[in-house]
Amino acid sequence: DPFRPENPEDVARLRRLQEDIHADFKAWVKLRRGARLKADDAALFEGEFWTGRRALELGLIDRLGHFRVV
Repeated sequence: DPFRPENPEDVARLRRLQEDIHADFKAWVKLRRGARLKADDAALFEGEFWTGRRALELGLIDRLGHFRVV
């Protein structure tokens, strides 16, 4: 409820949910991209975002271009 004061227990529960979702996401990316990843977890999974060129350098994508062509 956005009108109630923040409850530390609710915050902790949401944090645990986010951590679980993030762990699943990281595992999925590692499974799908495998050895193509060219950086460690700290560089890849801290919420940053990149240009296509940087994503290519990190091994997060295979090529640059329009999705129907690539």
